[in-house]
Amino acid sequence: MDYTNQLADIVARAKGDRSARQYSKDSNVSQALISRTLQGGYRPSAKIIRKLTDPKAKPQGGVTYEEMMAAAGYLQIADALDEAVRNALLPSTQGKEKQSDEAEGEDRSKLTLYESVINGFILEKMRQKNFHYAMELGSQIDAFDLILFVDLPPIKHWCFDIYYISEPIITPNRWLFRILGKVAATTSDCERKVSVVINDEKLFSYIKKYQGKISYRGDLSVILVKLEDLSTEEFYLSHFDEEEYTEFFLS
Repeated sequence: MDYTNQLADIVARAKGDRSARQYSKDSNVSQALISRTLQGGYRPSAKIIRKLTDPKAKPQGGVTYEEMMAAAGYLQIADALDEAVRNALLPSTQGKEKQSDEAEGEDRSKLTLYESVINGFILEKMRQKNFHYAMELGSQIDAFDLILFVDLPPIKHWCFDIYYISEPIITPNRWLFRILGKVAATTSDCERKVSVVINDEKLFSYIKKYQGKISYRGDLSVILVKLEDLSTEEFYLSHFDEEEYTEFFLS
């Protein structure tokens, strides 16, 4: 479904009788982007919608963030992903205790489904942020779960290493070594960004302590996807060039 026309109507209502230029000043969103949205056929990111509906932007007509997000179709997308996560990934409180081999099979199934959901989530985030990409098929960089060809100079390949953590982590340093060991096994490349995707907040906080302290030479970030609300956080662990670098985020 194309939501851009109904989004244009909501943005026009939020703009009110102001000029696009004035709305741009109030919201700190470029006039060109506002004009494109008003013309229809364009959907800005959720971050831009947040700016357009911030109290400082003085949205007219009673337009709220939730209303504009719904008009853009983002709430429907988030609801669909959230339902998939809640129904299939979050631990169930019903049913009898399973045998160990059955539990292992269930964990593998959850991992497979988690990777599928996260893959779709990543691609939707890329679209929301207007990052142009293409799926990388038959790539020699086969160590990663998802590889995208992107136009984000100097980065041409964005590689994602996805981890589903179903049990409380007792020794986070082992996970850190496991993650870094896998990344370090690949050849360093100034045109590649690697993002490790995890779903555990404690591990995310633990790894963040090593920000800028590891010897790996390359653009390496860690992305936390919270399964409860599918919100994200991201930070860079290292860069290919620590003096001159460009950062871009999925979160």
